[in-house]
Amino acid sequence: MHASEKGEYISTFISHRSPLGLAFDRKQALSDNRYKGKGFMLIWIAPGNADGLITNGSDTSTGVFSGFSEDLVLIEPYQSSYDEIKCTRLVDGFNHPSDLVCTEKGLFVIESNQGSPNMYRIYFDKPFF
Repeated sequence: MHASEKGEYISTFISHRSPLGLAFDRKQALSDNRYKGKGFMLIWIAPGNADGLITNGSDTSTGVFSGFSEDLVLIEPYQSSYDEIKCTRLVDGFNHPSDLVCTEKGLFVIESNQGSPNMYRIYFDKPFF
């Protein structure tokens, strides 16, 4: 039975952790078995100060995070299904990441970099750790 059939909902990431690019290796094409068939997501959290105040331009709303998070995370099923997931940071330090594409050649990450866009290719031929 699905949660929607029971009138319930499923949640994972809080709204402050904006999931941008979301891609799954649906074709099982990545060469490294540790990442084959898994999901990937870009995350961007607005910067804040020690008081939890978001200081992104004119936005001065209260937040819960005191630093940047511009990361690529690995999404893995917990046990045998995606009913529960485990997320692991793989790469950090992007500048306003905006989209993600998964191919047999690896992941391609696009960042806006505040008007000077970049694209990165992330290889999975060698271990990250």
